[in-house]
Amino acid sequence: MPTQFDNMSVDENPAPLALSAAHGKRMADMADEEAEELQAAAEELRAAKAKIEAKFAAKKAAEEKDFARKKREADDEENYWKERKEKNKREKEENLTLAKAKLLSFEIGTEIFALLSQLESNQENPEFLHRIDVAISRLDQYRDLLSRISDNEPDAEEAMESLKSLVWDDHTEL
Repeated sequence: MPTQFDNMSVDENPAPLALSAAHGKRMADMADEEAEELQAAAEELRAAKAKIEAKFAAKKAAEEKDFARKKREADDEENYWKERKEKNKREKEENLTLAKAKLLSFEIGTEIFALLSQLESNQENPEFLHRIDVAISRLDQYRDLLSRISDNEPDAEEAMESLKSLVWDDHTEL
């Protein structure tokens, strides 16, 4: 049975145009679907990338925090040993000062006894009596400082500094 399109030329026949339009629409739909799929895949990749970056950032932050903690611990330990070394040095100096002060006190005491043994023959000699007074004064000074330090009085540190100065800087002969 003949149709209305049989006598038409190809240019006038709407069927190929309808097929072409349907094909174009199908191709556009396929392109849109493919674009949506590509967009979804791109979103998945961005999400995976963001997840990886977040893990990396968290790991880096944890490493930096751990490094800072270890550095702080190392600094604390270094400071502890520095303080300990300084304290030991100070204690050693103080102990040496105390020992020397006691030794000098003993020497001054011995000198006083030696001078007192000669007192009868030198009672009239003012220079000799002055030497005895100076020696007793120095002995009293040492005893006072040593007493303040050993009794741990509030000014014990000041007494220690005075004793250091007296012991290490005093070269007075009796």
